[in-house]
Amino acid sequence: MARILLPLLAVALMGPALPCLRSPALAQTPLSGDSGRIVLSTATLRYVVEGRGKAARQRLQMDRFVLIGHSVFGLAVLAYARRYPNHVAQVVAIGALPEVSPSFNQRSDEFWNMYASTGRKAADEKNRASLTRDSLAKLTPGDAFIARYVARAAHYWKDSTYDASPLWKGVVVNVPLVAQQFDASRTFSFAADTAAVSVPVFIALGRYDFAVPYTTWEGFRGPFRDLTVHIFDGAGHYPQLEAAAEFDQQLLAWLRR
Repeated sequence: MARILLPLLAVALMGPALPCLRSPALAQTPLSGDSGRIVLSTATLRYVVEGRGKAARQRLQMDRFVLIGHSVFGLAVLAYARRYPNHVAQVVAIGALPEVSPSFNQRSDEFWNMYASTGRKAADEKNRASLTRDSLAKLTPGDAFIARYVARAAHYWKDSTYDASPLWKGVVVNVPLVAQQFDASRTFSFAADTAAVSVPVFIALGRYDFAVPYTTWEGFRGPFRDLTVHIFDGAGHYPQLEAAAEFDQQLLAWLRR
């Protein structure tokens, strides 16, 4: 039976019925290799696919698994499944980007400008205004990253006033790595390679996700042989938290097909 492997760089925030998968997202741990830490210049999404996946299989002594990724690492697990289908039983991509590129950033901005309510935009402006240069200068680079991320609540959560600070407690952010992962000049398009994804894929998107709008997946569904896309009306970038009951129900039913 396939077991569940969580990506080493970004494990998802899961709902109450799946407590074993609950942990803060994003690249929260330093990437370690044989020498203690990998060279950051190679820590791109392609490195995640080619290097970390193999290392995880060897370390965990697992040959085939259900692979789960959130946000940018949802894109990574999709690419991994296409590259190594014999090692993947199913893929769950939550709030996953279809690509990292200037085009994606433009489409996200357009979605925000068109669909974010006046109240949501006001909340976003208020949060951003609270982050002064002096206040950020007093923080470590990692803590400053977290402060900026939390301040963008209107982009990540259906509840634009949600305070995600407790979710980041104890998280160590590898800032140089995060900067590389989201560098739009280093494009990583899942659709650029037309090879099919042969394993079943479940993509979970939030109706109120302004970081990864569900509309950005339009035109990216061709390479899949068995694709299920579910848009959670009561959630943003984290449907596993904001729509936990529905998320658990949908995911577990899909896994048991």
